[in-house]
Order: sequence, then C-alpha cells, then structure tokens
Amino acid sequence: MFTPIDDFTDRVQPHLGCMHHVARSVLHSDDLAWDAVQETLMRLWRGGSLPAEPRRVLLALVFPMSLHVRRTLQRRGRHELNSGKQPPACEDPFCVAERNELRVRLDEAMAALPDACRETLFLCEVEQLAYADIAARQGVPIGTVRSRINRAREILSRTLAAVGEPAA
Repeated sequence: MFTPIDDFTDRVQPHLGCMHHVARSVLHSDDLAWDAVQETLMRLWRGGSLPAEPRRVLLALVFPMSLHVRRTLQRRGRHELNSGKQPPACEDPFCVAERNELRVRLDEAMAALPDACRETLFLCEVEQLAYADIAARQGVPIGTVRSRINRAREILSRTLAAVGEPAA
C-alpha cells in the first residue's frame, strides 16, 4: 500500500547506500551512481506516494534508471564520435595538470612496451588500421597481431593501475 510522502526523507535515507551500490554496479562511477539515485528519488517524490516498506521499490527503480543513464552516455559518446566533435577539454588548471601527468605516465608506459607490441598497438589505435592491414604491413599472421595488441593492452593496464590510474 502506498502512503503520502510527508516523511519521504526519513523513510528513504536508510536505503540510500543500497541504492548507490546498485547504481554503482551498473555505472562504475560514484558520481553517475549518485545522479541515478537522485533522479530515481525525484521521480518517486513527484509521484506523490511511497510504499510503507520502500526498500524493494527503491532498488527496483534505481536499477533501470542506472541502465538509462548508461545508455544515454553511450548514445552521447557515439553521437560525439559520429559528429566529429570532441567534447570540450577542461581548462581548469587542475584538469590540465592531471591530463599532463596522465600523458607522461602513458608515454612512459608505451615506451616500456616491447617494440613489436608498441608498433602494433600504434597501428591499431592511432592509425586506425584493420588487423589484416597491420598483419600485411608487419608480415605476420593476423593471430600475432591480435596477441600483440592484447599483450600491449594488458601491460599498459597493469602499468597504469600500478601508479594509481584507472586502466582504459
């Protein structure tokens, strides 16, 4: 049975952590998870009623909201790629310094890769060549191209994770 929401905050507060956990498991981001929780709560509050035991309803509503947020971000990302426009770079000095530091770490990690892996990854990611084209250019089987790219990505992931940066 749904009841008026006079005490909405008091009844929802104990469940915020669980809602955030569900949203975080879908979105892999604390900020986005809190956005999904907030939007879920706003929609429920606008509805004007809340069940006597809101936990199940709150968790059942935050999950699809999190999926919606994730799909929206994916669509936006595809749109930005297709439009050829890059999102504006943050010009805040902290963002610039962080970006520069990450660039230095990535350059160092790339330099530490074996030559064959670095070249193969460069051809794939920077020059955007297909695996078959890379294989033809390097004179190796396509399976070798795949394994070199995979090895390079694993090494970069481990290297960047070791210095506290999230792996791509």
